[in-house]
Formats: sequence, structure tokens, C-alpha cells
Amino acid sequence: ILMSRHIKRHEAVLHLTFLLSGRGIMKEFLKKKDIEISAKRYEVGSGTQLELTDAQVALLQSKLNRTQSLYNFLTNKAGLDTVLGMNIPDAFKSKGILIHNNVNE
Repeated sequence: ILMSRHIKRHEAVLHLTFLLSGRGIMKEFLKKKDIEISAKRYEVGSGTQLELTDAQVALLQSKLNRTQSLYNFLTNKAGLDTVLGMNIPDAFKSKGILIHNNVNE
């Protein structure tokens, strides 16, 4: 029963992380649109350089958040695979992800 709860907890964390990463991609798209709008406003003189810089910083923060979500997802996936007794490289191979153990390849 304890193992089942542990697995369910990991599955829930994976699902939530996956949902948040999708949300992050949408935020990133919207931040890119904000930059376009801010750039146009600045170009025609109705916006400021600060407004454009703020939009660029917001996009960078959004990209950082997406990267952090991906890291969290992969970390939790590895934890779940470990709990399930899966060999980590085999788990990635089953998803079509190739991992090279030799750094010189």
C-alpha cells in the first residue's frame, strides 16, 4: 500500500509538471507577442525603451521557467522510473529518446 501511494504521488507530480510546462509554452508565446507590440509602440513613438526592455526580460523569465519545468519533469520521471524498478536508459529508449553514455561520441 505504501509503494502504491508513492507511485501515485509520483504520477500526480509528473502530470502536474506536464500541465505546467504546457502553460509555460503558452505564456512564452504571449510574451513574444508582448515584445512585438512593445517594439511597434516604441517604433511609432508611443512606447518607451523601458517598456520594450521589460517585455524582453519577461520573455527571458518565461523561457527560464519553461526550462525549469522541463528539468522538474525529467527529475520526477527518473524518480518514478527508479521506484518502478526501470533501468533509466531503457525508460528513455522506450520513449524514443537516445542517450549516449560515451561523451566522446
